[in-house]
Amino acid sequence: MPNKNKKHNDPWYEIAGAKRPDDPWYEIAGAKRPEKKEPRNFNEAVEMGLAKEQAKASPMLVPGSAEYMVKKLMDVAKLNKTAAIGAVANLYAESKLDHTAKQKLSGGKIGRGRGLAQWETGGRWDTDRNNLLKYAKSKGVDPFDKKRGADIQLGFIGHEMDNIKQFGRVRDEMNKAKTVVEAANIFLKKYEKAGIPHKNVRLDYARELEKKIKALPNF
Repeated sequence: MPNKNKKHNDPWYEIAGAKRPDDPWYEIAGAKRPEKKEPRNFNEAVEMGLAKEQAKASPMLVPGSAEYMVKKLMDVAKLNKTAAIGAVANLYAESKLDHTAKQKLSGGKIGRGRGLAQWETGGRWDTDRNNLLKYAKSKGVDPFDKKRGADIQLGFIGHEMDNIKQFGRVRDEMNKAKTVVEAANIFLKKYEKAGIPHKNVRLDYARELEKKIKALPNF
């Protein structure tokens, strides 16, 4: 008898009366089981929804969250966990982790800062030899894109650390940091070089984020 609760398009599946892919009749009838595609890296795992351990460990491990950005920087920028937390704390102080952020000045004017790290127009955002817009264009993604823009900007941090000696040294120094506060300070002074540092915001957030991540098993 045909299965009234048909869930698959293969006609043999219904004729055999199989109820699910692990039903023995499913294979006997010649129906094909759905192929399992294994993710090649962390990014694909997130996109495919197959990052099981990470998902169980952290319900907040979704694009745009601080925890996700820490994990992302560990991947694309080769930062260890302590260093990545310090970096994300700085991004929070710069943009509240909003990759579409534009610097706001008094009187409602827009400043030169753009994106997660508030890279400046007329510099690392668009005119330096290694600039973010050039990098994003090479990847075919708008840096303000709702779904992929944040990942591109995080990728650019890794790109700078891989291709610009001074930022490569920043990575090396951050990876030797003993605490998230030390890592955050290094990123502030040698990567961000912020005019108005709001140092307490960065350091307090670094400590807070570290506590959240420590509470997540298998992170």
